[in-house]
Amino acid sequence: MPVSDLWRDLKKLYKNHLFSNKTLDASNELRCKKLQELLSDIDRSSLTCKAVDVGRATFKTSLNFLSNTFFSMDFVNSTGETDEYKDIVENLVRAIGTPNVVDFFPVLKKFDPQGIKAISATYVEKLFQIIDSFITKRLKLREAENYVTNDDMLDTLLNISQENAQKMDNTKIKHLFLDLFVAGTDTTSYTIERAMAELIHNPHAMSKAKEELEQIIGIGNPIEESDITRLPYL
Repeated sequence: MPVSDLWRDLKKLYKNHLFSNKTLDASNELRCKKLQELLSDIDRSSLTCKAVDVGRATFKTSLNFLSNTFFSMDFVNSTGETDEYKDIVENLVRAIGTPNVVDFFPVLKKFDPQGIKAISATYVEKLFQIIDSFITKRLKLREAENYVTNDDMLDTLLNISQENAQKMDNTKIKHLFLDLFVAGTDTTSYTIERAMAELIHNPHAMSKAKEELEQIIGIGNPIEESDITRLPYL
């Protein structure tokens, strides 16, 4: 996106409302809850000697954290069974992340030889329909005199939209959520999956990481976000 009034407005929105220290501190409990759910899923798998797909497990955790931050709801149910919302986001992320020959040969763009543009457009439209339904439901709820705000991102954006519809409308809200879903799920799960793979294939690194955790955190104690700066090796 080129530098423009819209770019400046979005930058200010991210800084003041979405990623401010106050907002991040307020969502700390939610992050801890979702991480605990991930650990519980792994514990259940270990009891039945079931292999854990780290990529899918962290994708589910990231997706549910984002969906709760945005809409105060899980996109993947507690049993981990396939959900419509999860399938749409997962397939969209996979399509967007697929190497595209068009990136190397722009002249082929209008032909879409791999069909990536068409596939992506299908899932983008499905995700937009879901977000539209959430916006419509939330607007109806907000009409009630006894409405209690969820203090989630959707309420924040709707508040801004009511104050100034030119700065934020439903179309901008949908595209904002689209960007955040794509950027916030695949990158996180891929990074953790690669990190775990490297540790498994490098016993020395795994041993050093475990030793650091045992010395600084202690065996059986949970790691808090405030502990990260105390774990330089990890």
